[in-house]
Amino acid sequence: KVRLMSTPTALIRLHISCRNLVWLDIFSPSDAKALLSILSPQNEWEYNDIGFTEKIENNANPDFARTFELLYYFEKQ
Repeated sequence: KVRLMSTPTALIRLHISCRNLVWLDIFSPSDAKALLSILSPQNEWEYNDIGFTEKIENNANPDFARTFELLYYFEKQ
């Protein structure tokens, strides 16, 4: 299955936050860091990494400062 990429229709900005993360550290909340990946246009079983947020220490409800800007393509039938 090949997906045809059309002209981008919008620039979107993603803001990432998490709530109620599991405590994996012994005495404090975990240190949170997020990875943004998107599905590869060439292979539907593969993801391309876009980037990481900053690490926020000892916080189970982080609101990350880093944002990601991506071109959005509507699906074409």
